Amino acid sequence: MLRRCGVMVAALGCAMAVEAMAAEQREEASRTFDRTIAVAAGQALRMEHKHGDIRITTQPRGELRIQATIRVSAESQRAAAEFLERIQVEVTESPTAVIVRTHYPEQAQGQTSRRLSHAVDYTVVMPDRMPLDVRNSFGNVSVTGGKGNAAVVNAHGALAVADGAGNGRFENEFGPVDVARYAGDVTITSANGNVTAATIGGRVNVTNRFGRVTARGVSGGLLVANSNGAVEVTDAASANVTNSFGMVVLRDVRTNVTVTNSNGGVTGRVLGAPAVITTSFGPVDLIDIAGDLTIQNSNGSVKVANVRGAATVKTTFAAADVSGVTGAATVSNANGSIAVRDVGGAAQISGSFGRVDVEGAKAGVHVTTGNSAVRVVDASGPVFVKTTFGLVTTERVAGPLTVDNANGGVQATGVAGDADVKTSFGPVVLRDVSGRIEVRNQNGAIEASPLGRAANCQAVTLTTSFGPIQVAVADGGYTVAAKTSFGRIDSELPITQVGSIQENAIAGTIGAGGCALRLTNTNGDIRIVKRR
Repeated sequence: MLRRCGVMVAALGCAMAVEAMAAEQREEASRTFDRTIAVAAGQALRMEHKHGDIRITTQPRGELRIQATIRVSAESQRAAAEFLERIQVEVTESPTAVIVRTHYPEQAQGQTSRRLSHAVDYTVVMPDRMPLDVRNSFGNVSVTGGKGNAAVVNAHGALAVADGAGNGRFENEFGPVDVARYAGDVTITSANGNVTAATIGGRVNVTNRFGRVTARGVSGGLLVANSNGAVEVTDAASANVTNSFGMVVLRDVRTNVTVTNSNGGVTGRVLGAPAVITTSFGPVDLIDIAGDLTIQNSNGSVKVANVRGAATVKTTFAAADVSGVTGAATVSNANGSIAVRDVGGAAQISGSFGRVDVEGAKAGVHVTTGNSAVRVVDASGPVFVKTTFGLVTTERVAGPLTVDNANGGVQATGVAGDADVKTSFGPVVLRDVSGRIEVRNQNGAIEASPLGRAANCQAVTLTTSFGPIQVAVADGGYTVAAKTSFGRIDSELPITQVGSIQENAIAGTIGAGGCALRLTNTNGDIRIVKRR
């Protein structure tokens, strides 16, 4: 029984092998078509074709040459030859056009897909100023040269156009589109294929999905609407790009840059203005912007450098880093850190849950944030900071300083103006303050060092609780009113008492008196020391 089964399996294997060999034994038949036509002025070339390649070149004479190679593959020579004879190339002429059509036997369509394969490949040489209109599918199309308007629609094959002029409209599905060295305006529509447009003398308009778009050397404006693929632009007069699920890369775009992206980042180098960037779920990295810049990002970091104008940046859940802005900088972030450096105008900062670091703002700083530390250095103008649950640090502020903090300390060194500080549950340290000082603290120490001398002193008002107060002043020029509870009052400088002596309170003058020095504490010491 087993031997019998083995024989049956062997026989079946042999039968399958024979059938496979028979399937591989196919016969081919082919023939050619060749026709030359004198073309009149105003005539266009129109081609309607499928199942084969089309290759078109141009020449200066008013002559159109159409060559075709027709091929059929079948199970037998007879079947191939019969089908071959029924494939027809039709050329018709009218005053406005020369029309080329390929006809396949309709009744054989069902069996063609199973037992027959066929193709017609065209090679066409046309006058260089002749308008062109091509419709093709299941084959490649290439067009080289030509100074007339051109329209090519292809599917399931590559489309390549080079060295043309006039206005060009090129469409393709399930295949790449490549347009190079084209002197006129170009419109490209693609689906499920990459698009390349290089060295274009006019405007370029690209629509694509499920493919990469690359544009280089576009002398006119560039408009790209893409999805599910990256976009790369280099050397364009202007660029307006819409994309999703892909990176956008821009280089050397001279003016009017607009990018709207989703689920992809944006990078750019040497961009014109105005530049407006909107994206989400991807980083933004831009360098060298010729004018005003606006960025709105979600869930992605932002890094910007060298903006020769104003910069407005908004992002969430990632860091924002802005530097080298000649105009004003407005930066808003949520749940991410903010760093702003070297700003020629005012710096307007808002955030939450992320550290804020501002350095080198030439026209002042305004920071509103929460639950984060703030650092401001080298601000040539007024500085305002509001935060909670974070330390505020400033250095070298060439203007007034205002800090509104809660549950965090304040440290300021070198304030060339008034200092107005409010906080709680953190120490306040102010050094080298040229203007008036006012500090209102709760449950935290205060240390202040005004710069004023007797001739130009400024008023000092310090109030706190549950922490010591220490103020360092120069000789002379202060009228003192100090009061505390559950603490001591000490002074390294002699105070001339005024009025009755009270426990835990002093009223008098240091030197000739003058500027008010008001010190009020609860449950803490007060100490007046000589500025050294």
